[in-house]
Amino acid sequence: GGLPGFCYLRKESWYSQKMETLISTILDRDLRMVYPTTLDYPALRNFYATLSFFQGQAIDIAEISKLSGISQITSKKLLAALESLFLIRFLPILGDRKKRILLFEDVGEVRHLNEERIKSEYIWLGALFANLRVEFYNQSGSIVQFYQYKKRSGVFAPLVIKRGRKVWGFFFSGTENPSPKTLASVQTFKKEFPESVNFILHNEKKIDLLNSSTAILPIYGIFNS
Repeated sequence: GGLPGFCYLRKESWYSQKMETLISTILDRDLRMVYPTTLDYPALRNFYATLSFFQGQAIDIAEISKLSGISQITSKKLLAALESLFLIRFLPILGDRKKRILLFEDVGEVRHLNEERIKSEYIWLGALFANLRVEFYNQSGSIVQFYQYKKRSGVFAPLVIKRGRKVWGFFFSGTENPSPKTLASVQTFKKEFPESVNFILHNEKKIDLLNSSTAILPIYGIFNS
């Protein structure tokens, strides 16, 4: 077990080459052991890259099929195979159990495959989930549930954690000063979950307490806590 050695590489070209080799091994060897598809490696890699574009977002099989050029039936089988290999994971959307979001287990793969086309908050979401999942699963107590909260009105919490009666909501802000839309999302979420503790995360330095249940924090402070 353990992390692959190249995770410690600092030279981008070396890291990229090693990551590409890892993805090739996963798709052209491991995946075929679970699902013996006749698709060639370029088609599988294109499918994997297409999936990375949906990081942190609701899965749309029809759109994935259209973008990857692979039928919906085969796309569903590939998704199931990738999930069984612990390469991707699905989380339900709170209030809409018919939809699920997709998360790569390795955020490094997402960055390698599609970083320029993916909003930074979806990269953050994968890293946030990976870190908090370990933190919560290592604690004893009630079963932990992870969700995404989304309403048609635009209210959005990328990650929600529930343990018993306790609820934690995580929101992303483009700057250390949250927009009215982000603050409105937090307020609406708080109305539905009055006992929740909420965090507005950003990529700057500000640390502030809006009230007794809502804090503004740098996202990397969560990773280092």
